[in-house]
Amino acid sequence: MKSIFEKINTALLPFFWPIIILTGYLFGTFAYFIIFRNNKIEDFLGSDLLGTSRIFLVLFLVFFISLFIFLGFRYREAVKTRILPIAILSLGIFLIMKYRGGDGGEYVFFVYLSFLLAYILSFTVFEKLDEKIKNYRKILFIALASFFVIFSFYSIFKHIKLESTDFDLGIFTQAMYKFSRFDFSENTVRTVSHIWGDHFHPILFPVSFPMLVFPRAETILIIQAFFVCLAGIPLYLIAREILKNRFASLAIVFAFLFFAGVQKAVDFDFHEIALMPFFFFTSFYLMLKKNWLWYFLSLIPLLACKEDIAILVVFLGLYMIVFRREWRAGALTILISALWFALAVMVIIPALGPEGFIYFQYSTIGATPKEAIVSLLTNPLHALQAMYDHPFKIKTVWTHLSSFGFLPLLSPASLFLVLPAVGEALLNDNILRWSGNHYGMLAAPMLAISATYGIFNINYIFGSYFAKNNLLKFLAIFVVVCSFIVSQSDRTIFERLMEPGFYRLPQAYFDIKELGREIPQDAHLSTQQNIVPQFASRDFIYGYPGNKFEQSRKMDYYLLSVDASISTDAQDELRKKIKSIDELENFLVNRADYGLYKKINGSYLLKRGFKSDPSQLKKALAELSEQRIVFASKIIPVE
Repeated sequence: MKSIFEKINTALLPFFWPIIILTGYLFGTFAYFIIFRNNKIEDFLGSDLLGTSRIFLVLFLVFFISLFIFLGFRYREAVKTRILPIAILSLGIFLIMKYRGGDGGEYVFFVYLSFLLAYILSFTVFEKLDEKIKNYRKILFIALASFFVIFSFYSIFKHIKLESTDFDLGIFTQAMYKFSRFDFSENTVRTVSHIWGDHFHPILFPVSFPMLVFPRAETILIIQAFFVCLAGIPLYLIAREILKNRFASLAIVFAFLFFAGVQKAVDFDFHEIALMPFFFFTSFYLMLKKNWLWYFLSLIPLLACKEDIAILVVFLGLYMIVFRREWRAGALTILISALWFALAVMVIIPALGPEGFIYFQYSTIGATPKEAIVSLLTNPLHALQAMYDHPFKIKTVWTHLSSFGFLPLLSPASLFLVLPAVGEALLNDNILRWSGNHYGMLAAPMLAISATYGIFNINYIFGSYFAKNNLLKFLAIFVVVCSFIVSQSDRTIFERLMEPGFYRLPQAYFDIKELGREIPQDAHLSTQQNIVPQFASRDFIYGYPGNKFEQSRKMDYYLLSVDASISTDAQDELRKKIKSIDELENFLVNRADYGLYKKINGSYLLKRGFKSDPSQLKKALAELSEQRIVFASKIIPVE
């Protein structure tokens, strides 16, 4: 007797080619709107070419589900069509989120496309691949090495394009340059007497020693890429421990590295938070294996990444107590983390920085840490509401969850670990924390672990309905495709690497490097914010303008460039160039104690006590005036 699936397949057989044609039409329309008309997903869904978006959604999903049923019976054994319940489930989620989820419909659309692609890949390209791979460790190391090369190349190339800035690459380059020489004196870029008076991140001291051999900003960019990719090893071990499947474990690593939060952290110059995932994954794996001695030892470098990591570790301790019944280990974890946080925030930072800890910016839940804790305990719903009261916050939540195919939602226990990372960003008063840069890296390891448990839970419930590990394989492919597709919806590393313009170096880079050879290593140098990282491996380097140390001290040199201003917007770029010309003209005319020491194209080196050649100075001012006229003529007036 034929099953219901076989009956559906027989009924659909005459409609195979119409389905193919209509599907091609839908994808063609999608490409037309997104690629050629540069519209958003919402414009595409509501276009006249498709009628109402509701009709489109129904047609789209019916066509694809029908196609899968047909292909499943036509080319593969019938058991694989049991993926249909998941397709129907995703249809329900899609429709609910599209019409009830507001801005989230775009991300659900990405997830559904990922579902379709993963379905096709699971019984075509990847059908036997997992069985053919014999040495997963080799594949893992090749993959991590490849990501390391890509991340390093991107970071360094972006840096030499003058797209890095004093905050944060200049800050950390000078800090780690000094640490490598056991010098704990002031940080002139951050304008603090000790860098640990701003944030407490002692992990930077032991990882700074390569700067002894290669004292350049590029060195710490490579260090960051190394630790980001190194995190894949303990993550692979965690996933293998949970899923008992090497193919799925490898996929989780890919999903983590494709995650938009990870890529944005790499894109954002350097930040100590990028070192955290490796140590967090290591601690979590040791916790799973109940290797308590090494677990507690691993907490030292984890906590040393930054003072606020202690909050994440407190939640790890709570997770151990509530969900794993590890009472003693969990309680000790909480105690160690709380003491570390108190020591860092209440003792070390105030002792080294006169302003004390200035980063408690959570007015929505309390003016002080005590008020915030009371608010969280007595009115947690208020905090939850504050986490999605702005479009940027909503977008961040959607990005985090959709990047892992909403699988973290299927593991509430491990999703508990995500709360402090997401809450720290979204409850903060600073809007920059809500929408990108390196802040997404905080949640990345917890999301990867939650997605792993989500896959485990689905496979545990429905896995018996599928041959071998077919469901597990499908979910593994699905989470990788989700992570990659969602990350490409927001301009990330891989998208920029595909742009031909990315590989064009500005002439200003070579000009300022040539001028830099004229500056003694022990001189006090002030330069523009995006030039600071090029010369940050020195004791005295100051951003210009706005650095309070520069304003109160005598500089030996100023290196200023009209050509070095960088912006992704052409009009903004022109305005920045005109502003640079104004500042430079004002400097040349009104600062008689500095003379024009050397000039290369649009880059100028000014030296204290040097007498400018009057004819050279006059010529330079005339060139600047001509440049201003040229740039101003290209600016489109704002109506």
